Amino acid sequence: MTSSQTGYIVGSDGNMLKTTDAGSSWASLPTGITDTLRSLYFVDENNGYIVGAHGTIRKTTDGGLSWVSQTSGVTNLLRSVYFVSSTVGYVCGGGGMILKTTNGGTTWVVQSSGTTQDLINIRFSDANTGYVTSSLSTFTNGLILKTTDGGDTWTTVYTNTNGLLGLAVFGDVIYAGGGYQTIVKSSDAGANWTTVNPATATANHFRSAAFVTATKGYVVGDLGMIYYTNNGGVTWSDQVVNTLGVLSVFVVNPDTIFACGTTSNILRYTPSCLPEQPGLIDGSPSVCKFDTVTYSISSVPGTLYYKWQVPNNTAILAGQGDTMIIVRIGLFSGFVTVADSNNCGISLASQMSVTANPLPSIPWITQNFTTLMSTSTVGNQWYLNGNLIVGATDQTYTFTQNGTYTVEVTLPTGCSAISAPYNVTNTGLSEDLALGSQVTVMPNPAQQQASLNFQLKETASVAGSVYDILGKRVLDLAPIKLSAGTHQIALDCMFFEKGIYLVKLLVNDNVHFVKFLKE
Repeated sequence: MTSSQTGYIVGSDGNMLKTTDAGSSWASLPTGITDTLRSLYFVDENNGYIVGAHGTIRKTTDGGLSWVSQTSGVTNLLRSVYFVSSTVGYVCGGGGMILKTTNGGTTWVVQSSGTTQDLINIRFSDANTGYVTSSLSTFTNGLILKTTDGGDTWTTVYTNTNGLLGLAVFGDVIYAGGGYQTIVKSSDAGANWTTVNPATATANHFRSAAFVTATKGYVVGDLGMIYYTNNGGVTWSDQVVNTLGVLSVFVVNPDTIFACGTTSNILRYTPSCLPEQPGLIDGSPSVCKFDTVTYSISSVPGTLYYKWQVPNNTAILAGQGDTMIIVRIGLFSGFVTVADSNNCGISLASQMSVTANPLPSIPWITQNFTTLMSTSTVGNQWYLNGNLIVGATDQTYTFTQNGTYTVEVTLPTGCSAISAPYNVTNTGLSEDLALGSQVTVMPNPAQQQASLNFQLKETASVAGSVYDILGKRVLDLAPIKLSAGTHQIALDCMFFEKGIYLVKLLVNDNVHFVKFLKE
């Protein structure tokens, strides 16, 4: 297309068509040959070139009304033509052929590509920097060659087991599409490449590509494939046009796009009044159950309302209808999706997969003398009066001062749970002169009967209680005064449910805890 109204198509048997009314009608132009034509390029509204089978290169200076043969000096099938100025241009084709002209096609000089494979498409980003794609006839063994010296030398910058056909160059951003629905991209002038295939690859082949900007563009191919991206290939939307092969696509501007292909198939993009599909969703893809998090997108011009959907059991707390939502994560993983709408309807949706990671079990704190212990063996962090205790990350912590202690357990996913506060009112059980040994429960695990075992160094008042795992008191130990020596207090466990129990033992004014298991 030389403008939004005027454009050309070439094809088999030397056929050429021209439109001057943006594709509403097409008139046949005489090319003077019957060879298959594979590519065309106009440097302005009057001067253009066509190339094809048997080394054909022809030039027009009157907008395609007449054509003059140029001497290519080769008989190869020429597949693609591209000019970087009104006089400097390139042609590529079969057998690794690359030709260059510096005088508007009066003479063409063979360049060394370094390959004998067919070269399919050639494009340049500036006067010296260009790229060419290659493939075998089996749509395999893809190559991308690059020059930085105006074609004097070419080097291979990318290879792929699948052939590469279509090519789009937008500054330092290059897209190439080809065999078996392959799409690759470089954002640094060919130094590094990533695969940006559509989500579901098939045995169909991409033939051509054209981009509006470095991130918005189209690739086309077999069975009417026309895929669009608005985020640099991160996601692609299938335009679902028809079942006829699409061999070429050309972008005049965002609202004027043409494509053509098999059986004289000509397509024109008609702008929809629907808003554009939202871009990438910003937010964490890995969260913790019951977290409150935000997800957002950039605003889309012409949008009146943004419709968000979240995984089952997750609640949108605020922002429905806007570009940012606040959600309360529920029990299940799933997708966060958003579509925008206006008076014409609803756009295609963008989505993000979100994993709702489980929380760890809430830890308990038990005490033995001056040592606090967490019920979790890993991931602990101790706090005093709400302040982090630096370096206190073991299962146990030896305290030296009164206060309210908590322990937080964090999993590798970043999900955490914090204990109930545990108050220490005496600065260590080293001051408990009465207790002479650690408090134990025997046997442990217990079945019907057990005993609480400890030793007193002097006469002391002893009392206590037993609690189940939910914190419910299930047994009281009557206060009693005991003399110095070894003691056992019977624990009747016969009617306890199976599980973990905690004994709280008071010796004078000091509190001691011990845990046991009932089988």
